[in-house]
Amino acid sequence: MTKKKSLDVSKLRLFQYEIIHASIKSSLEFEPQLVTGHEFNVNLDLNFDETNKVVLAKLDFTISTKSSKEVTEAKGEFEMLFAFHVENLEELIERDEKDVLVVDAGLSNAIASVSYSTSRGILLTRFQGTALSGFILPIVNPNELLK
Repeated sequence: MTKKKSLDVSKLRLFQYEIIHASIKSSLEFEPQLVTGHEFNVNLDLNFDETNKVVLAKLDFTISTKSSKEVTEAKGEFEMLFAFHVENLEELIERDEKDVLVVDAGLSNAIASVSYSTSRGILLTRFQGTALSGFILPIVNPNELLK
């Protein structure tokens, strides 16, 4: 990246979030006391609107219980969208010789961090009183989300 500007977080603003899809399924025979753990998967997609200086982060989550007894496990699926305005976006992205977008690592990391952390709080509230109430989205390295 030739522009060599670094991210100034004061120029980054989360201005909207939306839960696009949310579902929690558990069967009548599900027994929360038999839950021994959880499995989860997360996928992050970033989209850049260079004209409007907007970055969209879409996170897809799948969470399911693991039980000590063979039962139909509880499962949650969530899709969330976060919209960020980046005042100096033009300084943090550029196109290479093949017209591929190259994004400043600090910007990608910040977007991933804020989106994932905000999702943690949203999921905590959504899981209250459900078969997934024992699950807390673990802390992860945001760079792992970007792979």
